[in-house]
Amino acid sequence: MITGAAGSIGSELARQVSRHGPGTLVLFDQAETDLFYLEMELRETRATAAAVEASAGHLGSLEERWLIARAALVLLALALAVALAVAAAAVREYRRAERYARSLARELDGKRQAALAERQESARRILDLEAQLSTLAAQRGPRVVIGGRGG
Repeated sequence: MITGAAGSIGSELARQVSRHGPGTLVLFDQAETDLFYLEMELRETRATAAAVEASAGHLGSLEERWLIARAALVLLALALAVALAVAAAAVREYRRAERYARSLARELDGKRQAALAERQESARRILDLEAQLSTLAAQRGPRVVIGGRGG
């Protein structure tokens, strides 16, 4: 909402605000003709502008529009609060999911390390048993096989 919109400062402000694509731009001024031309200029740039001639005769209309604008501002503030609450909840949920994923990764890494340690221990046992077999075979000496049986 821009008051004094048909003046030099107000019209430039209206042009700059319209470049940012507001949903509706409400323009107030007493100069009906200049306000009309500014509204047409802004509509050419595809801005949604609602020009309102502000004079004593239109005071009732201005009060109605202000009530509507105030209600719209309250609704926008509520929508913003809800959007912020939803965004905050999403951030909290994302962080919780990240913590859970990290705990799962640590648990998986621990299990991998435990499994590797078990495999290494099993390999050591097998190597020890093979070494013991080799020692026993060396202690017993060569075997003679008679009749196809060892003994």
